[in-house]
Amino acid sequence: MNTEVIVHPKLHHYGLTTGNLKDMVDWYGKVLGMTVNQHAKIPAIARLMRQGPPFSAFAFVSNDEMDHRIVFF
Repeated sequence: MNTEVIVHPKLHHYGLTTGNLKDMVDWYGKVLGMTVNQHAKIPAIARLMRQGPPFSAFAFVSNDEMDHRIVFF
């Protein structure tokens, strides 16, 4: 498998929801050269609250100087 980055697309603040955050981050890193700029887990108590987010973690990734191009929830 060729893991060399060939293309650097210019996505702009694109959000994706996934059931497997680690695999998504790994795939986008290998295929598009994305690196994680911020990653956090949401505490379980926050998710139980009515105002809490419907996801358990997020990761902001980019393949250029921007703080993020894609966010995975």
